[in-house]
Amino acid sequence: MVPRTTVICSGPPPSAYKSTPNLHYMRGEPPIPPDWTHYISTSFNRLFLNPASGCEGKCRYCYIYDFGHGTHSKLFETPLTDLVSWIENAVEIIKGRNGFLFSIGSSCDPFEEAVVHKTIDLIEAIAPFENPIQVSTKFALGEPLVDRLCSALRYKNQLVLFGTVTTFDHWKRFEPGTRPPDERLDTLQRFGTREVPTCIAIKPYLPSVAGNELQRFLKEIKIRNIGSVLVGSLYANQKLLKRLRSDPFSANSFSEADCHIGTRPPPSKTHDIQAKMGDVNLGNAALEAISFFSEQGVPAFHSAPCVSAYFSQTLCATGVWRYLPHLCVKCNVSCEKRFHDQHFGGGLIFPRKVEGLLAHE
Repeated sequence: MVPRTTVICSGPPPSAYKSTPNLHYMRGEPPIPPDWTHYISTSFNRLFLNPASGCEGKCRYCYIYDFGHGTHSKLFETPLTDLVSWIENAVEIIKGRNGFLFSIGSSCDPFEEAVVHKTIDLIEAIAPFENPIQVSTKFALGEPLVDRLCSALRYKNQLVLFGTVTTFDHWKRFEPGTRPPDERLDTLQRFGTREVPTCIAIKPYLPSVAGNELQRFLKEIKIRNIGSVLVGSLYANQKLLKRLRSDPFSANSFSEADCHIGTRPPPSKTHDIQAKMGDVNLGNAALEAISFFSEQGVPAFHSAPCVSAYFSQTLCATGVWRYLPHLCVKCNVSCEKRFHDQHFGGGLIFPRKVEGLLAHE
């Protein structure tokens, strides 16, 4: 497995990369105010924006509770005008349709009842930058709020909604504070009827749980016309992995012989998470699930940024094809070809080396 290092990269246009193949441009990371660190973080070509810290979902597999985020949501109280000004003035953050990927929901659930109005306020504030936006949730949203959120978007496919469902049969055991899967899928369907791209996120993929429900996932995708599926990684430390191994419903997903904690960190930097967490390698299980959906005509992915790239038909902002090729499903965006043909715009570049992360060429 190729390790992932979190870093912000930017620099000259692709022509400069072509003329200087060993280019290693680093502008550094935008300075984040200390009282924002539970809510705002960055990684390679990506900005994580959280309207709250903490989550009432209490999911057994979730990493956020092990490093400072609580089981009750604490809203981001800074005026959103200050956040917008910070983004505007951060030269490290590339703005526009071919700029950074804005992701909402790495340390909270954006559609939790106590958080959802703040989430929509946030989207209304950042949508004018025209950056692609991702939102992931295990909660539900009714028609009026769906309409309000959709009206904030500036162009078709600017936002992709991920509805996370790890299991239909055992959700109450693993996700006791969330909404039932049917309600989450109802929300995806509401967005889909408004032509907002949707994705059912089986994240994390627990082979001994979701692996037995793939036909049910496929049925719901077809009935509800959900646009894609994500078979995502589990991020864990030894403590969290031990907890899942002790549960008879998930134990078989995490045998000592078949999986180990890798070095690819979760999408946050709060409390030095990278040093404490890694992605769990489940061998071929996730790839087999992706193949199952793909063979049934469902666009299937292993990385969330790839989903946004697919719907917008633009180069994957985080360079999955280049730095994490084992996660690339080689969809019709053809990122590698676009990159070498220079068929992409914006200020993003993808150097051969990013803090020790070597590109595959």
